[in-house]
Amino acid sequence: VIAESFYFLHLTVQEFLSAVHVALLEVAAQRAIWDEHLGQPHMAQTWRFYCGVTKLENYDLLQNSTIRRIKGFDELLMQSLFETQNRDLVAKLMPSVMGDRVRLHPKTSYDSLAFGFCLEQHSSLQHLTVDLPVGEVVTEVKHLLEPCLRHQQLQSLTIGGPGELL
Repeated sequence: VIAESFYFLHLTVQEFLSAVHVALLEVAAQRAIWDEHLGQPHMAQTWRFYCGVTKLENYDLLQNSTIRRIKGFDELLMQSLFETQNRDLVAKLMPSVMGDRVRLHPKTSYDSLAFGFCLEQHSSLQHLTVDLPVGEVVTEVKHLLEPCLRHQQLQSLTIGGPGELL
């Protein structure tokens, strides 16, 4: 039996094609895959691509108990929602999954963009704490803060940590 195999030199292509493959499966099969693999570091980029490809139509996957046990759940959640670029879905989910008190630890400019997008849609954000990375000069935090400062209900904003904000 001759089997076809496809190999890609760049891992990102493999991750994207994996995400497309999972998105084309029946919903039950998608759930089974993410129940087993969600939260594994080597599947993080595939999950992000999956969220973008599907617009997270099966957003109840976010209620999966597995995802809530993942170290860095808040960051993964907001990156996932950012990848959907679905403002209505993000607005619907942010109050229930994040609450009115949010604490963030942006590590990259991607984090700042993703967090800013999600917080801009967050209708009940009242308290925001941003912990800056250790020993870093952070300029990208402006992408996170600008949308938050537009919230009229925001009561407190705390920026802390050993990083330096420019």
